[in-house]
Amino acid sequence: MARKFENINKLIAALEEFQKLDPKMSLPSMLALLYYADIENNSGNRSIVEERLGMSGATASRATLFWCEWKSPREKGLNMVTMEQDPMNRRANIVQYNRKGLEFMDRIEEALE
Repeated sequence: MARKFENINKLIAALEEFQKLDPKMSLPSMLALLYYADIENNSGNRSIVEERLGMSGATASRATLFWCEWKSPREKGLNMVTMEQDPMNRRANIVQYNRKGLEFMDRIEEALE
């Protein structure tokens, strides 16, 4: 009896969407974008990614900046999230999907259907 790996095939399709954006993308970068979707209003502080990745703040920051307009002062990012200083806590940033990010997340959802 052959086993069906429907869910595995869906996962592969979703991961291939990430690969289309950047074939060298790291798993922490993929997860950073997905973690923001797991928050009630799709907005959160970067510290959420740090906690869930179980990695340093610097790694969480790089993983999030990968999706911002600029990864570094000289290197463009994928421009799918915005990151702004939290007015209630200057050391924190609020991260939200922009239109391009929401469209990409819709493609991920479709791949998982």
